[in-house]
Amino acid sequence: MAIRAIRDRIFFYLVIPSVFCTAGLAQSHPMASTSGGMTGVATPTPYGNQPSGDPNSEANALNRQLVKDQGFIRKLMESGNVDAKLGELAQQNSQNDDIKRAGKKIVEDHIKLNIQLEPAATELGIAPSKELSRKDQQLIAKFEALNGTKFDEEYIKVMVKEHQQALKDLNAEAKASKIATVTDAAKGGQSIITQDLQMIEQIAQGHDLTSESKSKKASSN
Repeated sequence: MAIRAIRDRIFFYLVIPSVFCTAGLAQSHPMASTSGGMTGVATPTPYGNQPSGDPNSEANALNRQLVKDQGFIRKLMESGNVDAKLGELAQQNSQNDDIKRAGKKIVEDHIKLNIQLEPAATELGIAPSKELSRKDQQLIAKFEALNGTKFDEEYIKVMVKEHQQALKDLNAEAKASKIATVTDAAKGGQSIITQDLQMIEQIAQGHDLTSESKSKKASSN
């Protein structure tokens, strides 16, 4: 469904009924005739099946989902910027060739993903931004100070966690959104994030960089 159609439905269910409700006050005006109409003012026709303001009404549900869609696209674009920056640092600060290659691929994939998000962002009125939040800036600063194995361990841990959460969000959004450009972006993102997550997990297992593999190794010694 196009966002204009959704906004039209929200207008139909929420705005128009309120106009009729306001017009209906004319019936109780002192100048109203005994027949129920105001002199020179037509009595409005009752509007069938008007929503009562119930938070579960279709209009409110659509409006809530629209806000969620906007938040989802904005969050995905912001996290993509962070992952791309971390991918650049992986190529500079890691001494592991696999992680360097993974960082390069993640940068390329997030550029591709942000391009796929542009139609949805445009339709939702979200302007692309390269600015990072204070939390994200602190994360970047932390990785800028790391090198070698310590960088690799932290990088893998963060990438696995972030990609798992991103995949969960993408799956939920693909099912929930009513806007075609958003569901298309979510489905396209599922493929990219799934591939990157599998790549990161394979590297982690291959180089004993996961907390699980370290625990097993420690318990065997």
